[in-house]
Amino acid sequence: MTTNHEEIIRTIGTIRRTPGFKPYERRAFVTDFILKTLRDEGRFFRTSEGNFYYHTPTLQLYPLEERSRNLSAFIERMFGLNDAEVRDYQHVVTAVMNHAYREGQRMPVYRLAHYDLDQAKLYVSRFDGQMYRLDGEHIDLVWNGTDNIFFWDGPEWQPYVTEKHDGPGLFERIMLDPVNFSSDGKMASDEQRWLYKKWLLSQFFDSLHPTKPLLLFNGEKGSGKTSAARKWLKLLFGTAGEVTGLERGKPDGFIATVSSQPIAVFDNVDGHIGWLPDHLAQLDTGLAIGRRLLYTTNEQIRFVPNCWIALTSRTPEFLNRRDDVLDRTIILQMGRLPLNIPEHELLHEIKKRRNQLWAELLDELNDIVALLRNGEPTGEIACRMADFGHFVMLLAKGQNQEAKARRILKAMQGEQGRVLCELEPIYECLANWLEQPGNPGRCVTSSELSRELWPIALQLGIDWPYREPKSLAQRLRNIWENLKDRFRAEANPDTSNQKHYTFWPKTESLDVAESSSSANHNAHATDTSLVPQAT
Repeated sequence: MTTNHEEIIRTIGTIRRTPGFKPYERRAFVTDFILKTLRDEGRFFRTSEGNFYYHTPTLQLYPLEERSRNLSAFIERMFGLNDAEVRDYQHVVTAVMNHAYREGQRMPVYRLAHYDLDQAKLYVSRFDGQMYRLDGEHIDLVWNGTDNIFFWDGPEWQPYVTEKHDGPGLFERIMLDPVNFSSDGKMASDEQRWLYKKWLLSQFFDSLHPTKPLLLFNGEKGSGKTSAARKWLKLLFGTAGEVTGLERGKPDGFIATVSSQPIAVFDNVDGHIGWLPDHLAQLDTGLAIGRRLLYTTNEQIRFVPNCWIALTSRTPEFLNRRDDVLDRTIILQMGRLPLNIPEHELLHEIKKRRNQLWAELLDELNDIVALLRNGEPTGEIACRMADFGHFVMLLAKGQNQEAKARRILKAMQGEQGRVLCELEPIYECLANWLEQPGNPGRCVTSSELSRELWPIALQLGIDWPYREPKSLAQRLRNIWENLKDRFRAEANPDTSNQKHYTFWPKTESLDVAESSSSANHNAHATDTSLVPQAT
């Protein structure tokens, strides 16, 4: 039942003007009336993202938070109660929040899109109280809340409608063609383009990605890193879509963004930011972030971010040699643009064609739903980002591109290792150490290696953080697989279980004497393929 707003506001005004009641009694009467009206016109939800009120007439979710401008505007429009009337407004909001906490229905809420695993249907919000439901064959426009799927839309997100388009190709031309991927790394430009599109599409299938890959646009100034990311946000959310800056000394802004947005792009993330790698690692693996509640001493609140994150950088030193973060990062190398097209022209094209782009995007998403409905399991894959890797392989299988997908995923991991090499001092110092006669094929302990690599780091002017043999051994264990991409390497325990390491330069040949000597020195090694052969 929907009650006339004017009638509700008049009733509340009458209660507030009735003589003979004390102020707290009037507040109680007004609050009771508002609560009854809200119960009649909607539902209260308790979710992992907080408590919400779903207003049936407007088909919108409102977060029940004290400082929510969205909630404040709703209460004023519905009940004529402005938040400047602090005592009366606060009394109502507190009562509404308490009611949701006590009696709210347990119900998940979603942002942007949700893929229902049981029904094999994809739901995509239109940001206006309606959503598209995709089943692999049809795309239906239904009300927010249909099938018990509720979207919490940002009040600033601009609705869109689908317009007829001339077939596939518009998305590629506007969103992908202007991005100047470089072939300087382990992936060719067309491979990066292919992978980037898969990352964009994966954002609509959140339930298939409990762990989410980070995306890093890495390139020099003028390579269009920010523009590429901004265009995607503008397509999704309209003019409100914008990249975000980081305050180096304040992680709270980062937490607020990733806890409230389905997609976040952090721009110009250069240099060392001490707290960032830990937070990125937590987000990659789906962990909650705890924080002390403002103005309290011991009360904790837990943020459960469900956010896809991209970063732009010229020098990704913020990764701080964190192999655990790099292993979950898609690194796209950008080259300097040969021609500088004004960004406002690119953004205007998206604004003009947004409805057509959405139409093409929904068609492609519906094709993916059909693949998910009919596709067979992809089996095990050699990819440390398993959720994303399986999604990519499923799409590739439906397009007969499995070999291409495996090649690109392998190249992606090679790029991760290459960037780790650039950030990790062990690689450069070990390469220099191997140039010294007698070291290739020589068996050493972590103590010996630490003692010999440290002076090399000093000579090269490199910061050397592994001054204790134990810390070097720990780091070698963490980056061992990446290390073997750069060098030929063996690690064998002796009778006391102490590791002994042997290295050879992978790209340089050894003479027969060296090869024979190292083979005799490591007679216990049975895999002769690890010992470099003379050419």
